[in-house]
Amino acid sequence: MVLVMKLVRIAKGLHKVENSLAEKAKGSPYDIVMVYCRYCQQKIDVHVYHSFGKLEYYQIKNLPEKISKHLATRNIQCIPCDKTFVLEKQPTKTTTDYLLKLDCSSMSSGMDSWYQNPRSKTI
Repeated sequence: MVLVMKLVRIAKGLHKVENSLAEKAKGSPYDIVMVYCRYCQQKIDVHVYHSFGKLEYYQIKNLPEKISKHLATRNIQCIPCDKTFVLEKQPTKTTTDYLLKLDCSSMSSGMDSWYQNPRSKTI
């Protein structure tokens, strides 16, 4: 399947980009979530049908809530390696991630002091 992007004129001077499957999506709109087979590493497209589908592609990691709420537990078949997987939603994390940074405010300026005086000292 070849996906072709086309430019559609909305109004004078205003255009939008639409893929070649846009007409098909008007009958039964869906988006596509990409997963990869754990054995053969081939891409598997999972169609997620919902009323505001626009044939957009998403990765299974960091899936937006607007898509994930429509993605129910299902079996997924990898055609190249003939394996069946179960895609199930994991419970949301209740933890918060933090980043520990070094506080450099009390340290010497280091090489930044080279640039503090715009006049160079010549001998």
